[in-house]
Amino acid sequence: MTKDVADWTIVAGNPARAVRSRKYGRFAESEDLSGEWEAFVAVVREQMPTALARCFSRGAYCDFPGDAPRVRPLADAVELAAMVGCDVPGFTQPQLIEILTSWQDEATGLVPGPYGEDAFERGTPQAANLEYSRSAYSVMSTGYALECLGIGLRYPVSVAHNMSSADLVDILDRLPWTDHAWQCGAWIDHFATACYFNAKHHGLERDMSDLQGWLAHKADAGSGLWGTCSPPGDFLQPVNGFYRLTRGAHAQYGWNIGTPDRVIDSVLAHAHDSRHMAEVSATACNVLDVVHPLYLCGRQTDYRRDEVRAVARFWLKRIRAHWQTDEGMRFKLSDTTPARLQATEMWLAVAWLCAHLLGFAGVDDPFRPRGVHRL
Repeated sequence: MTKDVADWTIVAGNPARAVRSRKYGRFAESEDLSGEWEAFVAVVREQMPTALARCFSRGAYCDFPGDAPRVRPLADAVELAAMVGCDVPGFTQPQLIEILTSWQDEATGLVPGPYGEDAFERGTPQAANLEYSRSAYSVMSTGYALECLGIGLRYPVSVAHNMSSADLVDILDRLPWTDHAWQCGAWIDHFATACYFNAKHHGLERDMSDLQGWLAHKADAGSGLWGTCSPPGDFLQPVNGFYRLTRGAHAQYGWNIGTPDRVIDSVLAHAHDSRHMAEVSATACNVLDVVHPLYLCGRQTDYRRDEVRAVARFWLKRIRAHWQTDEGMRFKLSDTTPARLQATEMWLAVAWLCAHLLGFAGVDDPFRPRGVHRL
């Protein structure tokens, strides 16, 4: 019945079936973008060394020229170089390994780095609970960058390994799910990834059934997501939180999504929200946080597959056109600010996911996301 059809969907036939989105076009579109994808990859490969070199200054990497050096830009540079198969300008591989491993705190395993990005203090409740968000995120960015170089973090992340189930559940229950689901998903991403690195590189296996069980119990039955819309009707926080949470937990550990069809419904609805997904407002973060959940749920179901492919086709076309010659990509498609390493890494991950959903990029291709956005 038409009352069950979303405002953005055009239906045809009797019984009615969805055939087109007012934003994303025909669901059954047969346009082949594989040639354009190959041409885009060739341009990125050729220009990446120059794009990286523009962000290297005075022995350090920054996100864009003139910005302050931080931990993440060097990690992004390593991951982008691995994606295209080039060297990281300014450093040899042994130098990169020495720099990245030196940034880790041995006592906690967190990565505060040398730039004062956190008010990090070991031995504090904030350290024990992974509440220094930059130091916790840098475990991920540094750890994945080191994997691109063939090794892992020098030390285990002991604050994650030593966390009891009771403490974990207490933290999960206290996270601000009502208004800040993205922040909650980020914490879970940090914790789950730290435990993953501990097991992979240090042989420290932690039983993750406490996290898995809590997540299964707390997922919203209607949306399939975690957290609530804030403000009401705005799925930005739950969708972005779903990406962070499932990237670190479900995708990394091979756990199934409990209700993938419900999640696809929720994410496709959010994908039409002009507040966050219009071309003039879309950011690399927001588009990634739509496309990755559609990819992840699509591994379990063919539900609304043509609509998912329409979303992938739409964004792949626009990302291809967004590349700035010898510079990379800006964070927003409509932005006039400088291209950034973070944005370049994220948009290229989104582009690859779109190409994969459309059937012409594979998980074994040399050009594929590495590091924090690898599959």
